[in-house]
Amino acid sequence: MFKNSLQHVVHFTGTGRFLDNDSGRDLVEILQCMRNGKALPEALWGKLQARELDMQVLGTDAALRERLFKCHWGGFSWEQVSRLQQLRAAHEAEATGQTLYYVQAVDRSTDGPELTAQQTAASLKVASMSTTGYLMGMVPLFLGMEVRISAILRTPLLCRELPCVVKRIDLHPKEPPLRHSMKAHILQYMPLGVVVEVTDPEYAQFCVPDCDLPPGHFFIEPLTSSAWKFRYGGERLGICRRQVSGFL
Repeated sequence: MFKNSLQHVVHFTGTGRFLDNDSGRDLVEILQCMRNGKALPEALWGKLQARELDMQVLGTDAALRERLFKCHWGGFSWEQVSRLQQLRAAHEAEATGQTLYYVQAVDRSTDGPELTAQQTAASLKVASMSTTGYLMGMVPLFLGMEVRISAILRTPLLCRELPCVVKRIDLHPKEPPLRHSMKAHILQYMPLGVVVEVTDPEYAQFCVPDCDLPPGHFFIEPLTSSAWKFRYGGERLGICRRQVSGFL
């Protein structure tokens, strides 16, 4: 499985976005200017330009290259991350004695004829979730699965990177009866949605209005991504993906 991938594994022990130092505060200010459509002050623009990597310098400066790999390797290794996601889900489902459900995404063309079977098979294997709207081609799900929300959802109050636990999987009414003895099962229809419990203590007190779910529980429906481009056979295909959830 790892034969053709980069031979590095990164163990992320926490979630972080901005450091509380000069560099982190500068980045926040830069992003605020971009969000508000304001021109960057000269001093801030200079700091941003100073962080541009020169490929020739990167090729000769071993210390800089090592720092880049240590700090940003996770961004280069989606192919590995996507494999590890699947392996982790399989191991944890088996360890807890839960049936592992697989939900295949539905990819449709946005700028031409419907995708062929070969094009669909190839698009579902795209490893970089940042390309596909943070929706996986094949989502593993099991009861008790620990996840993080990866996509931007319509569900109020749910934001990306929020840790959750899968509490219920609402299968499609047309889904054939499942044998409980099966360790893994590929669903024939996309589930109606997934109920998750947010582990954050503040969310644990929140009740969704007009909903019969317990406090801290949310129902997440299938999500459709915006159009993204996929390269296949020398051409770039516009694709829109629908998947049961945006989990990582």
